[in-house]
Amino acid sequence: NRASFIFSLDVYNSSSDNKIIRDVYILLCDKKKVLYRDKAVDAFIRISSTSEQTSNKLINIRPKELTRVSVKATLNKESFDFTKTNRIYMEYQDEKQKTHKVLLKMY
Repeated sequence: NRASFIFSLDVYNSSSDNKIIRDVYILLCDKKKVLYRDKAVDAFIRISSTSEQTSNKLINIRPKELTRVSVKATLNKESFDFTKTNRIYMEYQDEKQKTHKVLLKMY
C-alpha cells in the first residue's frame, strides 16, 4: 500500500533575480516533531502566464513572474502510522542553499 500526495502552490518571485526550488521533501509532523521525511517523487512547474509545463528536479522561478509549482509524493504507507500526523509540510532549498519549510495542510 502507498499513500500519494499531489499539491500545487502559486509562487510569485517579487525580486529581480531568478529564484530556485530544489531538493523538495515532504514532511509529516505532529505538533512537536517530524514523524516522516521523504523526497518528493516528482516535481514540475506550470508557468501561469504561458501554461508551460516542465518536468524538473530544479525549479527555476523567473523574476516578476507568477509560477504554479506542482509536486507529487508517494510514500510507503506500511512504514508509517498516518493517524499521528496533523501537519504536512514541503521542505526545499533555495539558490543560496537555505532550507525553507511551507505548511501545506493542517488538520
